[in-house]
Amino acid sequence: MAIKNSRDKAVDKYRQEQYERIQPYVLKGKKAVYKKVADEKGVSLNQYVEDLLDADAVKNGFEEEIRRINGGELTRERKDIIKQ
Repeated sequence: MAIKNSRDKAVDKYRQEQYERIQPYVLKGKKAVYKKVADEKGVSLNQYVEDLLDADAVKNGFEEEIRRINGGELTRERKDIIKQ
């Protein structure tokens, strides 16, 4: 196991404090398709999935909570996906 430097430790600590992890399982081959779609939209696969989840949450009445968590925005990077 590699020895972590102080920068890596600080990044790990920040991630633990600021983020939660979810790991969906999909059928083999789907990840590549989703990655292509995300690439075409100019975002990471993670951001694409998060945007879709935010959009669905907003459609189901959780816009206020999503805005609060995102610092007032509907999504952290792409607001246009919510309006689709």
